Amino acid sequence: MSTRSSRSAPLRRFLIWAATAAICAAPQMLAAPAQAATNPRLVSASTSTGSEVAFQANTHDLSLLGPAASGDAGYGLLPGTSPAITSVAGGFEVAFQGNSGDLWKTGALGSADTGAGMLNGTSPAITAVPGGVQIAFQANSGHLWTIGPLGSGDLGFGMAAGTSPAITAVAGGYEIAFQANTGNVWRVGTAGVGDLGFGMAPGTNPAIVALAGGGFEVSFQANTGNVWVTGPVNLGDLGLGMKAATSPAIAALSSGGIVVSFQANTGNLWAVEPGTSFGGDLGLGMKAATSPSVATLANGDIQFAFQANTGHIWTNPPGFPL
Repeated sequence: MSTRSSRSAPLRRFLIWAATAAICAAPQMLAAPAQAATNPRLVSASTSTGSEVAFQANTHDLSLLGPAASGDAGYGLLPGTSPAITSVAGGFEVAFQGNSGDLWKTGALGSADTGAGMLNGTSPAITAVPGGVQIAFQANSGHLWTIGPLGSGDLGFGMAAGTSPAITAVAGGYEIAFQANTGNVWRVGTAGVGDLGFGMAPGTNPAIVALAGGGFEVSFQANTGNVWVTGPVNLGDLGLGMKAATSPAIAALSSGGIVVSFQANTGNLWAVEPGTSFGGDLGLGMKAATSPSVATLANGDIQFAFQANTGHIWTNPPGFPL
């Protein structure tokens, strides 16, 4: 098997599943209607159990689907916002904007209203770090804030109104990607800070992931409407148009590569592995103004979650065979 084929095996498995799902959809549908214009979030778990999905249900409550927990978690979310989820020792932790407008967290590390006010309509990001979890969010001041064991407070950067940051753990700390109030994509964290120099589409959010070989990769919808990636793996325009007001998702492969998933300008779910010929249109229609999520499992497989054009949450079975 060539290096290229080996790197792309997880994406090939998903493409096979997607072709099957397009013909026989019911077995892969999760019978859980999501609130309109919100996005499910995945967290990778063990090889045998797959991933946990957190989302805002059509009741506006936080809901979970997965091997660790399923059902209504009993917390109200502000309409139009999405939770974030990360793996931690003993399970997972979720961050979300409560219906009071405050940042909340719940999960294996405990539940609490942090007392930090968020800008209405925005969503937090969360990642596991030494000592707990680090959360990034747009505060009601319009500034980027973070809360966690590696520091808490106003980071002093203005964000584009109505946008949400992304965060990933890196060696020695964390890195955040966000759309600044200039419209450009920025990064800030323990690995450095700066304007990446690329303009983003208004109202969209970047995605960030730490790479297996070190460093991190950022993906975003550029102000041209195309999906871009920047970092050690690939730099530039992938030449693929995205649906307006949607954002990409990104996951790292054990090989050092990445998978980028997004809603194309056709309204269908796409997934590509930049630097290879693998990927494309998965033939699965997404709800307007929503964005997918993607996670890498412990065995190297990839799992996706998205809101289908039916309004239901969809995901592929973990370890779908070749």
